[in-house]
Amino acid sequence: MLTVGAFFGGDSSEHDISVITALEAITAMPSAGIKCVPVYMRDGKWYTGAALTDVKSYMPFCGAKHTEVHISGKTLYYKKRGSVRKKYAELDCALILAHGGMGEGGGLQGLLEIYGIPYTSAGVTASAMCMDKYLTKKYLGSCGVPVLDGVRIPRGYVKKDLEDAEKLGYPLFVKPNSQGSSIGAGMARDRAELEERLALAHEFDEYALVERCIPDASEYNVAIFSASGTVHISEPEKPSRVSEFLTFDDKYMRGRSGMSGAEREFPAKVTEKTREELKRLSGYVYKIAGLDGVVRIDYISDGKKLYLNEINTVPGSMAHYLFPEYNYTEFLRMLIENALYKGLNAEKVYYTDVLNRGKGKGS
Repeated sequence: MLTVGAFFGGDSSEHDISVITALEAITAMPSAGIKCVPVYMRDGKWYTGAALTDVKSYMPFCGAKHTEVHISGKTLYYKKRGSVRKKYAELDCALILAHGGMGEGGGLQGLLEIYGIPYTSAGVTASAMCMDKYLTKKYLGSCGVPVLDGVRIPRGYVKKDLEDAEKLGYPLFVKPNSQGSSIGAGMARDRAELEERLALAHEFDEYALVERCIPDASEYNVAIFSASGTVHISEPEKPSRVSEFLTFDDKYMRGRSGMSGAEREFPAKVTEKTREELKRLSGYVYKIAGLDGVVRIDYISDGKKLYLNEINTVPGSMAHYLFPEYNYTEFLRMLIENALYKGLNAEKVYYTDVLNRGKGKGS
């Protein structure tokens, strides 16, 4: 029986959504014949235990009531009687369910690679790039993917930064550069609103991304995942919204069960040309960005042209709702088997005789 660590939580503004995603996945795995070990990340510590499958354990969370674990190699350990370490579980694979922060942005992926544990998401480089919306825009734009013009503005910006943003033309859309779920995002119609929106975005991120805004834009999402060498692309969806743009409340507060319960039009009622272009672009981006596992790619449209908005390398509810042809248990098993299939790209180490020749005396 496979033993899979479900890693979720983390110090991110998307923490609560990660908990919802994790509870959905952890509940589904036993029927797939997989032993699931929840690994909840909080305040720099890792916790496990059956109680973490109960949402009440997080309202509020008390670490003293749960088992704290540490990792060495592929093994999770817990402390017993002071400093004595006891083996808790040995992991075959990691199912990454952390949204935002280091859990989605490459940090957790790097740690797992150090310990030799295969994982279900995109790799370190792709995860880090996709978390940085500005870098994603610059790279994909250079590869011919249509993106909206935008500038990145740091905390402590100067007047010229505002002037550079205003060259894009109002209205402008302002959001934290490395956050998700539309947290800290908003529209600016003049200089005063621009400064207000920057102040909010900078509460969540060192940098804010300011883009040309398309009023009344249509939004579409497409999900993709790999399964043992085969890439599956979903039909596009059109999320439902009641605001000027798709907000956190539109995504998570108007339905049930996290992102999977949000209101949407699926499949989106678009022309066959638009449908084909959404799927073509998504497959192209998945390839050139070096993505793996399941991702959701978000687009906006002015009615004439599609623009890539952002890439979610650990999407809410794992974007399973965009693949209704698979039940959730089967879907998770495919992701896990793909992680084991691809393994880790271990770097070849070239050992030399330098240390022996130098006898530890340096150069």
